Amino acid sequence: MGIFDGLKSKLEKGLETTSQKSKKVLDISRLTLQLRGKKEYESELHMRLGRSLYERWEAHGDMEMTDRTRSLLYNIKEIREVIQSMEDQLTELKKEEERKHPPENMQAPPSREVKTERQALPSGDDLPGERIQSSSNQTPVSDHKTSSSWDAWEGQGIFLCPHCSKEVRDTEKNCIYCHGEIYS
Repeated sequence: MGIFDGLKSKLEKGLETTSQKSKKVLDISRLTLQLRGKKEYESELHMRLGRSLYERWEAHGDMEMTDRTRSLLYNIKEIREVIQSMEDQLTELKKEEERKHPPENMQAPPSREVKTERQALPSGDDLPGERIQSSSNQTPVSDHKTSSSWDAWEGQGIFLCPHCSKEVRDTEKNCIYCHGEIYS
């Protein structure tokens, strides 16, 4: 039973680690979404400030600092500080996550450049297609019919057993390998 206890403890540790990692990822995702919302709000405040200044310019022809302008600038400054603290917190969470769980598929950049050179084609004596090892199953290249004599190939075919896909003679009624019936 020691095997099962060891397996159980390893499984529990794995689940705990996965749970902690998932919690960190969720925290990072939540913080990222909050940060995006704050940035959108900051952008909206900038638009309001611009609109307020434009309206003041249109109405009075000057750019005087009004209470509304002062309030918008103060809000922008506050939201900017909140965004900065959230970005720092997010950076810290990401660094902590990378320290605890380094990326598995991270690869080192190649240390040297591989150069490929074109080699000259081998001479006619060294062509790979010309080298034929003789054995009982192989026939020399010179014994094969060339593609220029199509008349010699006409009417020839390969017959396969429909059950085992082995090659059989065209005159056989039963396969010699699987003994299945060959339909003609």
